[in-house]
Amino acid sequence: MTWICKPVAGHEKHGASVVYSEETGDTIALVYDGERHGEVVAAAPELLEALQNLEDAAALIEERWESGDLADAVRSLLVDRDSTRAAIAKAKGE
Repeated sequence: MTWICKPVAGHEKHGASVVYSEETGDTIALVYDGERHGEVVAAAPELLEALQNLEDAAALIEERWESGDLADAVRSLLVDRDSTRAAIAKAKGE
């Protein structure tokens, strides 16, 4: 699921942005506090996924710690780090 944020034409003075689904074109939200806040809303699905992946990685690290095999858990965490960084960059408008 990918959400996109774009300014609403003709409403730049008020800082209006629309967040919509790239897949369906459905409007997700109208944001009136400027594009910056719209970018955070648009990044919400990726941020949620990144947090869920980090939670899973933390559970795996705990499990592997008990069995003495941390290497696999750390590799998983490194893969999740890249998607987390991308989600944060999207929320920051980078």
